[in-house]
Amino acid sequence: MDRVAVSYIPLRHPLWDDGKHGAMISALNAARARGGTVFTLTPGQWRALEDLSFVEEEIAEQVDEAFSVIERKRYRQHHRIERKSSAAAEVKRLRGFRCEVCEFTFEDVYGALGRDFIEVHHKRSLASLDADAEVEFGIDDFAVLCSNCHRMIHRWPDPTDVGGLALALRSRWRGSR
Repeated sequence: MDRVAVSYIPLRHPLWDDGKHGAMISALNAARARGGTVFTLTPGQWRALEDLSFVEEEIAEQVDEAFSVIERKRYRQHHRIERKSSAAAEVKRLRGFRCEVCEFTFEDVYGALGRDFIEVHHKRSLASLDADAEVEFGIDDFAVLCSNCHRMIHRWPDPTDVGGLALALRSRWRGSR
């Protein structure tokens, strides 16, 4: 699989608004996908993009000197874990929408926008599954967590120990009063 490095540089004007390559860039097929934008290129479009070696010089003239960010995205082949799409909805239905660590509810803070919103955490690590193994998960293999607690459980020494994180958080709250 080919790997492509992409650099993001803020421009005063998007390349597709004007300029000699605007028509070609505007013709790219782009779709919004989970986690980013997916571009489908024809071989001709790819060759045209490769020919845009002018970009560094022309972009350098347009970049605002007060702020400049260069990031790189790498595309790699990876394994995919197949999940049952209805599982998270069923876990939320059974466990509710209150964070099991901090007891936060999105609806209390965001009103209707936050109604029925919570993240589902697998207590059994999906990364530890054997390749091609089908594993049955029960309701006790999941926890519902707010976004912050979900991030923190993955930093916790044992990401399966939701109760331990909750106890640590409660003792911290008690100690700070």
